[in-house]
Amino acid sequence: MIDLILIQDHKSGIGLFQYKGKAVYIEPRHEELFQGFLSAFQNIIRELNLGKLQQISTEDHHFIIDYGEKDEISNSINVIMMFDGQDCVDTLRNIAREIGNEFRKMFGKHLEGTDISTYEVFSLKLDTILKIDSNSCIEMS
Repeated sequence: MIDLILIQDHKSGIGLFQYKGKAVYIEPRHEELFQGFLSAFQNIIRELNLGKLQQISTEDHHFIIDYGEKDEISNSINVIMMFDGQDCVDTLRNIAREIGNEFRKMFGKHLEGTDISTYEVFSLKLDTILKIDSNSCIEMS
């Protein structure tokens, strides 16, 4: 189950859009701190030339990060998705890529300003994406 989807401005780390699933474990007062941590962690990995951070996992959850296509990275967004540890990582990584592509189609590759209310309309498109893919993740034993 998808617990959280964050869309961040790639350069600034500012949260542009947020979706919360039915079981979100991050308290509202910790949301900004969590986004800042993820942004800082990505920057540290990049500064150390260790490549792009793509996934963080705990016993119970996975966090995947999709940056979009290589030529879009410098002026684009990051899609961060948190989901249960038993869910299909590869399938949800593809959904994160689709979410990022649709966000870019709606708002362009070059995002300006910090008025995040501009991006709230994306929730309708996100609902469509999540409904289409809701049954596509089947774990094989």
